[in-house]
Amino acid sequence: MASPAPIGYTGVMQELLTKAVELCEAATILINEVRARGFAVETKQDATPVTIADQRAEALITAGLRAAFPALPVIAEEEVAGGRITAPTARYWLVDPLDGTREFTAGRDEFTVNIGLIENGVPV
Repeated sequence: MASPAPIGYTGVMQELLTKAVELCEAATILINEVRARGFAVETKQDATPVTIADQRAEALITAGLRAAFPALPVIAEEEVAGGRITAPTARYWLVDPLDGTREFTAGRDEFTVNIGLIENGVPV
């Protein structure tokens, strides 16, 4: 179940926040399922690690955001690493589906799912 929004969030901001939390929670479940099954670690061109958990979580998040808010661009780490460059607008989503992949691959719990809404260059 999605967490309630902070007091004062209404209308569109409430809808945006609710969807981001819902997708974050779903991505967390997916990431933990991948962790339980085991996974391979690959290396991106920038020499950073990537796993199927990163890729699947990002696919889930980006599909959910694009379906719910088709007018808002989504800039996502693995897409950018793969060459898909989305130009930011005044308001856009910024996604790092598994921030802390090194920690994740080492079996530690110091990683997060990041979904940020950026307005005029500032996270909101």
